[in-house]
Amino acid sequence: MINILQQTDGRFVIISNDTLVRYVNGKYSVKKLVEPWKGVVVAFEFDEAKINFSMDDFKRNYLWNDLEDEEDFF
Repeated sequence: MINILQQTDGRFVIISNDTLVRYVNGKYSVKKLVEPWKGVVVAFEFDEAKINFSMDDFKRNYLWNDLEDEEDFF
């Protein structure tokens, strides 16, 4: 996912328990929350206009590529 975010000036946020991790403008920041939160949030955003290939190629290269490498356990 970091490759996608770097190529598209994207950003993400992860919140879990008492920690917030943010990636914006190529930099990470970590913040301790005053009130711990029982749950997890993972959010990311990237600019589709900055992708230089079709959405099908994007899905194949970045989203489905990991799934193809996994073994089938069934």
